[in-house]
Amino acid sequence: MYKNFFSEANRRFSNYGSNQVEVFRLTSEPVSNVLKAFSAIFRQIDFSDDYQRQFSRLAWKIRCKVLFSLSPFDNEELGLLADLEELSSMSRGIPSFEKDFEYLKNSLMMLIEQNENPKLEWVLKQDFSDINSVTIFALMAMRRSFGTDLISKKSINQNKNIQVLTSLKQLTEQKASTVVFPGTLRYLSSHLFTKLFYHGEFKRICLLLYENEYSSLKNRIKLPESSLFPKLSEGVKLEIKEISDFSVNHSFSSDDYEMNPADIFSSSTNLITDDLNYTWFILFDDGRGFYVSESKKLRVWREQSSYKLLYVSPQELLEGDFVIIDKSIRGEVLEHSEKRDEFLAGLNLTDVWRKPLNALLLAVSAEDISNQMIATGCISKLNKTVGMSESNDLITPFARNLKVNILKWAEGQVYGPGDSDSFYALIQVLVNSGFLKIEVSPKYAAMEWFEQLETLRSKRRNAGFELSAQTESLIEKVFKEETNISDGQEFTLSNGMNVSIHQVAMINEASDCTSKHYSPKIT
Repeated sequence: MYKNFFSEANRRFSNYGSNQVEVFRLTSEPVSNVLKAFSAIFRQIDFSDDYQRQFSRLAWKIRCKVLFSLSPFDNEELGLLADLEELSSMSRGIPSFEKDFEYLKNSLMMLIEQNENPKLEWVLKQDFSDINSVTIFALMAMRRSFGTDLISKKSINQNKNIQVLTSLKQLTEQKASTVVFPGTLRYLSSHLFTKLFYHGEFKRICLLLYENEYSSLKNRIKLPESSLFPKLSEGVKLEIKEISDFSVNHSFSSDDYEMNPADIFSSSTNLITDDLNYTWFILFDDGRGFYVSESKKLRVWREQSSYKLLYVSPQELLEGDFVIIDKSIRGEVLEHSEKRDEFLAGLNLTDVWRKPLNALLLAVSAEDISNQMIATGCISKLNKTVGMSESNDLITPFARNLKVNILKWAEGQVYGPGDSDSFYALIQVLVNSGFLKIEVSPKYAAMEWFEQLETLRSKRRNAGFELSAQTESLIEKVFKEETNISDGQEFTLSNGMNVSIHQVAMINEASDCTSKHYSPKIT
C-alpha cells in the first residue's frame, strides 16, 4: 500500500516538474469557413426566443463535432449530415437567418465532402512508440465526446495503441504520460482543468487547435502571501510552446465568436430563485441549469471522492457531480414533525406581546411602529453615531428592515426580534401605546421574554441541525440503494424532506453573459 502511494506521488511530482503544454495550430480552410459561418449565426440569435435558443443548441452541438471529432467528417457515426438536415429544417422557422444559414450549409457540405480531418491526421501521424502511453481526453464539453471517441474504431485507428479517456473515473485509474486534447478548453470546469493541468497527471500535454479556434489556459488560484514560503504565493504558470505553420499574434488569439453557454442553455424550464448576485452558470444533463453566487455552498454527491457527500463552491464543482437541491421548505417540514406541539407551545408563549402588537397594527402602520421604536432610544447601536448624516445613513436602512420584520413578528413567521435592544424598544412602544399592560418595567419584561425567545430559537435550531443530519444520512442511503439515478429525479425522504438530484454537465463563469435580463437564477 505504502509502495503504491509513494510510487504515485513520485509519478505526479516527476510529471509536474517537467510538464509542458504544446499547442499545435492546424490550418484548414473548410473548418475556418464553418467557424466563421457559425459566428455569423450566433451573432444574430435572439436568446430570449425559445425557438431560436433551441436552434442555437443544435448549432452548438454541430460546432462541437467539427472542433472535437477525431474521425473523417463524412463518418455516419459522427452524424454531421443528419444534424445539418435537422438544422436546415429548423432554419425555415427563422427567415432572417436565410442568407447566413445558406453560407453555413454550403461550408458544412464542403467540409463533409472533403472528409479529411486535420486533427485526426495529426494524431495518426505521431510516433508514440517511445512514450510509455498516450491518452486522448474525450470529455471536452458536457462530459460528452462529440466524436472524439470515434478514433478508437479500428477502421480509423489503423491499429495504433491509443487510449481514449471517456469517463472521469478512468482519470483516476490511468497512468499515461502524454495526453492529447482535441480542441478548445473553454468548456472545462476550473476544478477539472486544475486536476488535468496542475496535479501532475501527465508529463506532456498536447492541445490541438484550428487556426480560428479560441481557447485559453486557466491560472491556478494563488496561495496567500507568506513570509515563510514567499515563492509559493507567486502562483504556478504553465510553460507553453506553440507550434504552427502560420504566424499568430499571440497564444490562443482568434476572431472565433461563440455565445456563452449560459445564453444557449438557459430557459424558462430552469430552476429559479430571486438571487441577483450570481457569477456562475451550472448546466445539468437534462438541459436545465441555474445561476449561482460565488459564495454559495452547494451540496453534491461525488462518487469518485473518499467523502462522497460534500459542500462545495461553484468553482469547486466537477463535471459529473450530482447537485442535491431541497424542494421542501425546512421550516414547514419542522412544523409537521414530532416536535410540532413543542414549537406551537413555545409560539403561544409569545402571545403575551404578539396579540398587543397585532392590535396596535390595526391602529397604526408598521412604519409608524418602526419610527416609534427608533425614537425610544433603546436601540443602542443607533445611538453611537456622531453626526446627523452618519445617523441617517444607518437609521434609514435599519428602519426599512424593521418595518418588514415587525409584520413577520406579528404573523408568527419568526419568533420575534433577534436582538434584545430591538425587543426592548418594541415592548416600550406597546406599553406606551396602552395595548400592553404589565406590572413590571418594560426593560425587565423584555429581558425575561427575550430569554424565552432565545430558548425557543435554540430548540428550533437544534431541531434544524437534526433534520439536516437526518437528510444527509438519507441522501447517502439513496445513492447506495439506487443503481441508476437519472438527472432531475426527485426523492421524498422518510423524514419528510423532498429533494431533487441533478447531474452537472458544464460549469461556466457567467460574468460575460449577455442575457441576464431574462435568465433565471438560483442560490
